[in-house]
Amino acid sequence: MTRVLLLLALTLAGGTYYLKKTRGLGPGEWIASEVARHFGKKTGLDVMVTGGEVRRITPLVYARKPKTLAMLQTSVVLPPCKVFFEALSGLELNGFDQKGGPHYLFVKDLPRLSGECELTDPDLKWVNQHYFEACFAGNPSSLAAPDARCLRALVWTRAAVTRHILAEPAQLDHLEKEELADILLASSLVPAGRGATPPFGEIREVAERLERKYPGMALTQKVLFMARVNLWKVYRENLSYPDQARFWEEMKGIFVRAKELGVAPQDQKNMELALETRGFEPSLIKKVADALEGSPSSAAKRSLLTAFYHWKQAEAALALEQIEAAIRTQPEEKIFPAIFKELSVTGAGEEVFLKALNVNLSPGDFENP
Repeated sequence: MTRVLLLLALTLAGGTYYLKKTRGLGPGEWIASEVARHFGKKTGLDVMVTGGEVRRITPLVYARKPKTLAMLQTSVVLPPCKVFFEALSGLELNGFDQKGGPHYLFVKDLPRLSGECELTDPDLKWVNQHYFEACFAGNPSSLAAPDARCLRALVWTRAAVTRHILAEPAQLDHLEKEELADILLASSLVPAGRGATPPFGEIREVAERLERKYPGMALTQKVLFMARVNLWKVYRENLSYPDQARFWEEMKGIFVRAKELGVAPQDQKNMELALETRGFEPSLIKKVADALEGSPSSAAKRSLLTAFYHWKQAEAALALEQIEAAIRTQPEEKIFPAIFKELSVTGAGEEVFLKALNVNLSPGDFENP
């Protein structure tokens, strides 16, 4: 009897360990993830990594775009542009820098836009200009490997093409995670890069679908939180008070999930602030600011939040005074002089503060180490 109980205990312990290690994956999937874990992103195999591994978006944006290629076959894109779009979408960039590998890239391998192709989409025009400047303007050797700046411009340009071809709401559910990752990158970073407002509704929809197809990625939770905060004004106007309360409960859930998945500490702080202030409501901003005390960094943040409160109350002079106080309290922090300078320009809005306080995306979010 003792032996039976011991065997049962060992079986349960082993099963618990297996489930914890694999998070419920089947043996084949788990073995694939373990194999992929040792190769890393450069081989592209970590697209397979699931379960206990932290999911990365780089292999997705680096991968070929088969859905885009298929759609191009029946699209009305003019032939000179289609050739460029197909060449971009067909590149496998996982392993681009692995000498001797099947996907190693030279500058000579990079697609170039024909002069006969005239781009009218503002995002496509912007990214292609940066792609040309980053990859070709310096006349690099045709046998040189693309540097980091060139590769980023290449990835952004391809993402903009993917979004241009595929970002119809009706077809988002049919896209694979590789294309969704591209649309997420293009819709969030490209408009912001050229000074336009990102389409947060589209960003939310794409992130929700990417989360369903590729769950467990910290970036997706961060993006969902960011999009919903920026859409709060719309939600507030259309939701009843009980529904507004449910909205913020859902936001707390997204925050907890993001924290569990390892979102960066600064992002966590900004998420907490957005939750505490219910999307930066003036009275709640003032309440959080008044509660801060202690270190110089806390005092400086108190001044920043108080400045934001005054700015939202159309008290520009008082807001600038508080930013000056933050500069005096924490002179080594560069963000405060930058905010003061931007607020001094006619037409400045609350987005100046949100650059420092809101959850924002950066290129590094799409470039995992």
